Amino acid sequence: MSSYTWTLFSFFLALAACKKPESKKHIDTSTKSTVEILQESFESILSNAQAEGCILLYNPSQNMYYSNDYECCRRGTLPASTFKIPNSMILLESGIVENLNEIIPWDGKPRAFKSWEKDLSFKESYQKSCLPCYQKLTRKLGHQKMKDYVGKLDYPGMEISESTFDEFWINGNSKINLIQQIDFLRKIANRELPISAQTQEQLLEMMQIDSLNEYPIFGKTGWAFSENKNDNIGWFVGWIQLPQEKWFFATRIEPKDQMPLNKFPQARVAISKMALTEMMGNH
Repeated sequence: MSSYTWTLFSFFLALAACKKPESKKHIDTSTKSTVEILQESFESILSNAQAEGCILLYNPSQNMYYSNDYECCRRGTLPASTFKIPNSMILLESGIVENLNEIIPWDGKPRAFKSWEKDLSFKESYQKSCLPCYQKLTRKLGHQKMKDYVGKLDYPGMEISESTFDEFWINGNSKINLIQQIDFLRKIANRELPISAQTQEQLLEMMQIDSLNEYPIFGKTGWAFSENKNDNIGWFVGWIQLPQEKWFFATRIEPKDQMPLNKFPQARVAISKMALTEMMGNH
């Protein structure tokens, strides 16, 4: 964890200790057995991070959602690099990538981030979120196979054409919301998707990217970048593996004017960890 992320995270922990979270309950009419809880304290987490947006947590054992804004949670946007979760699954299952150690060579051309300017293994390309690596592999897969696999996996809201199949997750009209993100993550964690056991195990190994209080976090960040600061969208989706259960989460934020854009990537993760810490402490 970077010094900035740790400082921000520590500050949030201190803040939470001073204020008891408030919540309100109501029943979601679309799924009668599911309880939605309006967790107003999440709004403070976002505000103190100089961000706006929504946080959604789901506890399967209680069948409860927690969020600061359910209207925001149901609004779809580009998935950005969170699509690397199903994309990785597709590339492994199709045989385009044989194993996590397969090297994706750098062509020597400048890239958006220095961390991408070298040969990377497939696992590294996921964890460093190397966009050109995934675009290169996706072109090998082809347009029709991408459409077929996305349909087979029932990953919702993607608009895939022959001209955009290697970038539809970062440009265009594809949209996914926070509830759909968590639904898809639950299918992965519960091994409900039509993929091989080998692909499942490889995917889980790639997805274990962080930890909180020594509990592993499986997930992926995403950033729909724009030169216009107000149009940037940051994601962090995944789940934390506790001893007896999993908590699923999806966070999507936009920077407020006060937030320096270079702090935006770390904020997605720090905000999510703060929300998880708060809710785990309450249960």
